[in-house]
Amino acid sequence: ISSQLIKLLGGDLQFDSVEGQGTTVSFTLHLETSQGTHKQVRNPKNSKSDDFKAFKILIVEDNHINQTIAFNFLKKFGVVGDIADNGKIAVEKSREALKEKDPYHLVFMDMQMPVMDGITATKEILKLKGLEKTIIVALTANSFKEDIEACLEAGMKDFIPKPIKIDEFERVLEKFLKESQSS
Repeated sequence: ISSQLIKLLGGDLQFDSVEGQGTTVSFTLHLETSQGTHKQVRNPKNSKSDDFKAFKILIVEDNHINQTIAFNFLKKFGVVGDIADNGKIAVEKSREALKEKDPYHLVFMDMQMPVMDGITATKEILKLKGLEKTIIVALTANSFKEDIEACLEAGMKDFIPKPIKIDEFERVLEKFLKESQSS
């Protein structure tokens, strides 16, 4: 968790462990100084954020830290994001967005959640008339072949392994949102 948060802030986390003596954990952040100079280690290409502003995305994740990280990744790309704490809420939000004629362009779906898991929620969303082609991408700590196959069989188009990384979000946004812009 600490590593993810430090990376989200553009920093690096280091561990130095000596048997019998303990572990030293340190981190480096590049922050703005009082003179206004700023050095940033990692930032998504700002020109790309304009490419994704018109899209609406749903993050379905029960872990609040992962929600925050995913939401902040989307913000860096200029994307509008909503959050659902479980699959049941995701189905309800998808149904409401469809009624308002403003459906989600992309859904990032956690696989293991209370109330309704990601596989069940994906199947339910894709059953809704008008949402059959919704792009749903799994967020999963399980990246075994059978887990990936289960995601694809449920109708998901791709998956992002956990812990989630900004590069993976960028890859998915590029792959699916750019593709939908040109069609």
